[in-house]
Amino acid sequence: MAQGWPAKPIRILLPFAGGTDVVARMLALKLSPAIGQQVVPEQRLGAGGNIAHEAVAKSPPDGYTLLMGAPPVVINPHLNPKVNYDPLRDFVPIVLLGTIPNTIVVHPSVPARTLGELIQLARRNPGKLTYGSGGVGSANHLAAELMKSLTKTQILHVPYKSATIGLVGATSGEVDIVIVVVSSVAPFVQQGRMRALAMLDTKRVAALPEVPTSAEAGLPALVAVNW
Repeated sequence: MAQGWPAKPIRILLPFAGGTDVVARMLALKLSPAIGQQVVPEQRLGAGGNIAHEAVAKSPPDGYTLLMGAPPVVINPHLNPKVNYDPLRDFVPIVLLGTIPNTIVVHPSVPARTLGELIQLARRNPGKLTYGSGGVGSANHLAAELMKSLTKTQILHVPYKSATIGLVGATSGEVDIVIVVVSSVAPFVQQGRMRALAMLDTKRVAALPEVPTSAEAGLPALVAVNW
């Protein structure tokens, strides 16, 4: 406070594209005039978010380099003990900006119109279906592995640099399935380029009101909501 913060522009490093990016840019639009300094979102994609996480952890603790946090910031150290940050020691949480539920979607060529049909299809064809994710340890990777564990199915994992790129892979038919935040996938579903099977939350979402929750689709334990 003695230094008169903020005295220069503030960067918000983004570990992921998609919903994380959208919320950060909405925040920057409101925060810049509120504090009288430019707030600049900056993508640092890759390594399941760890490139951005480590960059912020190693930055000077002066309030000018912020992190747009998402679940992997606390998940990744449990999956990889070699990550160069400690989420409790190296970061101070500021505020919860919002939550965004994930949606499981398939390419229209996949002959499944419900989550139950997809599960049966996967059981009849073990290892044949593929799903894209934002990388090993990403929230949508773990959500898909949770689905596989709950349903005793074998579906091949295809990691991408981000969940958004994985969604592009799904729309082009490179992979059959992707679990991604509803804010990213809703336009593709509304255009008929992807088919949504379930909202991985306890309630439906206004953007896709016809899509059932995972509980309504018969798998109540499959809940994956990003913060």
